[in-house]
Amino acid sequence: MNRLSFYRFFILLLAFGIGFVHLASAQVVAVKTNALYWASASPNLSAEVGLSPHWTLEVGGGLNPFTFKDNLKWKHYQWQGEARYWICERFYRHFVGIHAGGGELNVARAACPWPRLSADKRYEGWAVKAGVSYGYSFVLGGRWNLEATVGFGVIHADYDRYGCAVCGDLDGHFKKTMFAPTKAGVTLVYMIR
Repeated sequence: MNRLSFYRFFILLLAFGIGFVHLASAQVVAVKTNALYWASASPNLSAEVGLSPHWTLEVGGGLNPFTFKDNLKWKHYQWQGEARYWICERFYRHFVGIHAGGGELNVARAACPWPRLSADKRYEGWAVKAGVSYGYSFVLGGRWNLEATVGFGVIHADYDRYGCAVCGDLDGHFKKTMFAPTKAGVTLVYMIR
């Protein structure tokens, strides 16, 4: 991934955000950030707009452009859209959703049991995903909510694996499609009326 990809990503995300605010001039709009992504040093932002009393549409994304000590990195950018059906009323209590998204990654020195990543290798490629989710929104007061959500679906990844974390020796090209968790979030929500 290069810096130009990151800049294109944020310009596209900004354009979607401006379009959402224009589309929802008479609707309720929420601006959100996922604390779980921040815990992995991944800044993120999304916008959700009310379409009807029970339906909303969310678009957002995040990235991690950082390389840490000893070339440890979990570099990526990702985007995701989701249509949500709220059981009671929008932005309040239970919801179910259908989401899709994708992004690029460059991971090194990050051991992870799932998906299987070795700390001795480097992985670079892209992935797309689609799935269903369930969540609950807690009203904190005023314009603030706290949202918890989980999702499960299909992920398709296309990536190169390199023989070591810092070298350029290609170890193989892989394509994998798997059923897996596709979404997790503890999200702080600010309502714009």
